[in-house]
Amino acid sequence: MDKVVALKPTESAGYVNKRIALMKYMEYDQLQKAEALKDAAQEKDTARVKELQVKGDSAQAHLDKIKKQFDDVNQKLTELAKQAQGK
Repeated sequence: MDKVVALKPTESAGYVNKRIALMKYMEYDQLQKAEALKDAAQEKDTARVKELQVKGDSAQAHLDKIKKQFDDVNQKLTELAKQAQGK
């Protein structure tokens, strides 16, 4: 994703594709977190509950990282749109 953006940083297509990929990563992380929390709520073994909570926390940490990248891409797309209007 970043290679395409690096080749043509003034074109929006690379950023749009990156945004789509990041959205899919975010959806996956949200599903992983929800699944881990659901399983933890149903689990009776405390060791397994802690394991599932760690899995949920890990998914949330990755989600936060991806969300930051997503916000950065959206900001860049906004800048490109403003530049295109100014031409």
